[in-house]
Amino acid sequence: MFEEVKSSTQKIERYVPSRSSAGITELVVYDLLSPGNRFLDVGCGYGNLARLAKSKFKETYGVDLHARATSRTINFMECDAERGLPFFDACFDSVVCVSVIQYVVNPSKLFKEIGRVLKIGGELIVETPNFAWLPYRTQLLFGKIPVAGYYTTIYHIFTKSSLCRLLESNGFEVDHLSCGGKLRRIRRYGLSLLSSDIVAKCHKTGRTSDDLLVEMLYGKA
Repeated sequence: MFEEVKSSTQKIERYVPSRSSAGITELVVYDLLSPGNRFLDVGCGYGNLARLAKSKFKETYGVDLHARATSRTINFMECDAERGLPFFDACFDSVVCVSVIQYVVNPSKLFKEIGRVLKIGGELIVETPNFAWLPYRTQLLFGKIPVAGYYTTIYHIFTKSSLCRLLESNGFEVDHLSCGGKLRRIRRYGLSLLSSDIVAKCHKTGRTSDDLLVEMLYGKA
């Protein structure tokens, strides 16, 4: 599987980003990563985060709708992750998904596919705009629709609670909630109101929404 992916990726090294050249959100996600063998960035863009992760993982992979990233040492490829990831089951230790889920048609389908390629106990880090941010609430109060994210063509909006419910219903348990931007160590204590985005670190439990429903009705076995 991995040899096939490597043969289909571009092999031109443009640059290797340092911490100083990476964005604040990328650094937040990078610092949350636990070292491992294989890493996947879903929606990798230009590949800055995947290149940073090279220092923590033996193999790093990135997928995006448009293969804008190139590297000799990291495997990038064009892929619609919502339709399926070209990897075997349970082959990654860590997966990140930064500023992606608000743009996909079916986030649950995407998380199920990520869960398929992630090992049991493996970590998933997700980042998305926080629609409950105080400036967004103020705009709604005055009858304006906030524009969350970099583009206006978003399909979904999330708050801290709705993101956690979505992750838990797709087999993940949330371990840590944070945010990007300046003063994040302070703002994360008032995450819902004070943070423009949400960064959730979770791990794969393997439990589905059906399992959670059974637990609610009958209790844990």
